[in-house]
Amino acid sequence: MDNVSSASSYMGSSVSPKLDPNHLKAIIAAKDACLFNFSKTLRMADEKAKLAEAALNRRIQELENELQRKNVGSSVKILHSVPDKLTSELVRLQAELSADREDLEALRNVHDENLKVSAMKEANYQKLVEKLEGDLQHALQQQRAAEQGMRVKAQDFDDRNTLLENEVFQLRSKMVQEAEAAKLHLTQLQQENALLRETAEQGMDRRDHEAESQLASLRSELAATEARRARAEEARQQAEMRS
Repeated sequence: MDNVSSASSYMGSSVSPKLDPNHLKAIIAAKDACLFNFSKTLRMADEKAKLAEAALNRRIQELENELQRKNVGSSVKILHSVPDKLTSELVRLQAELSADREDLEALRNVHDENLKVSAMKEANYQKLVEKLEGDLQHALQQQRAAEQGMRVKAQDFDDRNTLLENEVFQLRSKMVQEAEAAKLHLTQLQQENALLRETAEQGMDRRDHEAESQLASLRSELAATEARRARAEEARQQAEMRS
């Protein structure tokens, strides 16, 4: 019965979303045990009352049969003709029967009242079980929703991580390609610079050679001019001497 009171008090309280299914099973088992014991007690009381009533009926039938064997005609003659002991026994048995019938009626009233109480408790237990099952289902739904949310977040994280990895890989590949292109361009520039330097050196050598050739030619012309001038001067002096 303590389980009944605790379960009844539990009806007004809030149920935690994290309801333990074992706790629910224990409450249902306690309810079934209480109902079984209560029904067993009522059946035993009813059977005992029926046995007592049957015993009284048998005793009354025995007395009536005994009176009939004595060939008594009417009930008035029976009461006046039977011995005092038999009359007092009959009165006592009738009083006991009346009392037992009253007790049986009281037991039946108690039985009916107990059935009403049992029905009310059964309804309360049913409400409790339905509430517990509803809370359990709600908790399971919340748990499934949370797990689904975690899976979605994990998948979203994996997708973003994969996207970032792809972007990093593409950026790294692009940087490697740009570095290779820069190295190739640098090599080409170095080759072009070397070619330009070689060409410039060759051009300077050629210009120096041409300048030296021109200078030598100019020197030759200057020497020839000096020689002609010297011959002219000598001819002029000779001409003056002749005159």
